[in-house]
Amino acid sequence: MNELIKKKWRTYYKATYRIVAFVLCSLVMVLSFPGGGRFNYEYEIGRPWRYEDVVAPYDIPVLKPEAELTAERDSAMKVVLPYYVIDSIHDVSIHVSVHQMLVKGREVVEEYCPADFSPDSLSAFLESSLAGNIGAVCQAGIIDVSDENYSHNGKLMLINANVAEKFLFEDLYTPRSAYSTVVEHTVDDLWRYSGVDAKRTLRLLASLPISQILEPNVHYDEDKTNKAKAQRRDNVAIYSGKILSGQLIVRAGDIVRPREAQLLISLKHATEGGQGLNEHSLPIFIGKASMVAALMFSLYLFLFYFRKDYFRQLHYVNLILLLMTFMVSITGFLSGRGYN
Repeated sequence: MNELIKKKWRTYYKATYRIVAFVLCSLVMVLSFPGGGRFNYEYEIGRPWRYEDVVAPYDIPVLKPEAELTAERDSAMKVVLPYYVIDSIHDVSIHVSVHQMLVKGREVVEEYCPADFSPDSLSAFLESSLAGNIGAVCQAGIIDVSDENYSHNGKLMLINANVAEKFLFEDLYTPRSAYSTVVEHTVDDLWRYSGVDAKRTLRLLASLPISQILEPNVHYDEDKTNKAKAQRRDNVAIYSGKILSGQLIVRAGDIVRPREAQLLISLKHATEGGQGLNEHSLPIFIGKASMVAALMFSLYLFLFYFRKDYFRQLHYVNLILLLMTFMVSITGFLSGRGYN
């Protein structure tokens, strides 16, 4: 069985090798051809057009002027709301912070404790009330008013647990308003449930470093904001209308005005960059492939019928194909970069 396979391999090896080599070289040649055309005109705005009439060879999208495109992109990015991230603070950590604060402020609690209250009872009630009120404020979000993107009447996108929602800046607390809210609710809690005098509670709370716990937990996310701006900028259309196939772009001898110059820029962009040619790319590729296939097939037949001495020797075939592929590739490379 192995001998039969080896015999067949020796019989068809050279034929298979030649076919594969011709196909691979043909593919390299096709891919080495320059993809875009050449824009062979030079002009100045306000000067006469020195060439023949120019008409659109196919439908070409018209590029917006650079100044107009820049203005539209700037306007689009201005409407992007700044992104902020809210840091979630666990209730346990808040309770710990409040408990440590009250332990350090034990003398203050004893000083303002009513006669019908024990310091331990007042401290326990304060801890529960403060932790709950501080947790509610932190959950809503505390933002630093010194942030350069802060605007009291403005809007923002707030990211909470990987979900972005639109908010007003005024919906968030500042450190000052957060402190006032916590103090107000704590005073109300003690008055409602324990009958502690409001003035006494205010003096007590003013003596505690509550503001140290109320640190801003809403922070500006520059990366998210920049990504949103970039996406909005990229969504701005770079084209405004199109030139129809056969439509006159500029006439010989006419003065090149900004409108004609923009049409010529669009033509150059489409010709050299391949923009607007997507519908023609497949026929062009088929044309290139057909031309190379015809050339390589002719070479194959020539060697097979007229130069069998070269055809039988694979190193001759390799050399011929290598030289052809090298010359076509170099020519395509230089042509694609504007060398004549």
